[in-house]
Amino acid sequence: MRTLVALVLGCALASVVVGAQNPSDAKRGQELWMTYTCYGCHGYSGNGGNGPKLAQGGRFNNATALTNYVRNPPRANLMPSYSTKVLSDDQLAAIYAFLKSVPPSPPAKDIPLLSDFR
Repeated sequence: MRTLVALVLGCALASVVVGAQNPSDAKRGQELWMTYTCYGCHGYSGNGGNGPKLAQGGRFNNATALTNYVRNPPRANLMPSYSTKVLSDDQLAAIYAFLKSVPPSPPAKDIPLLSDFR
């Protein structure tokens, strides 16, 4: 029984340390993305808008980097700071999982409507 409890606790701790990495985390991250209107600046899929592209992880190598940026944006006049009272670290890890799950955009040459303008 102790071994089972230790295994369960170890797996739970590993998932927290590693961060959100399963499809349900990405889905929850997408829901949070929409709820907190991140799409207003970064697009519905995180591929940019008025704000920078964040899809596929964008400028962040991990969830911690995204969390640090969201907590202390370098240009607070363009992006509000989201404290832990607004978005928890776990929620930001889920948002990061969503951003990592977005497939890359196809090259412009592979989009028929865009190729008509060459």
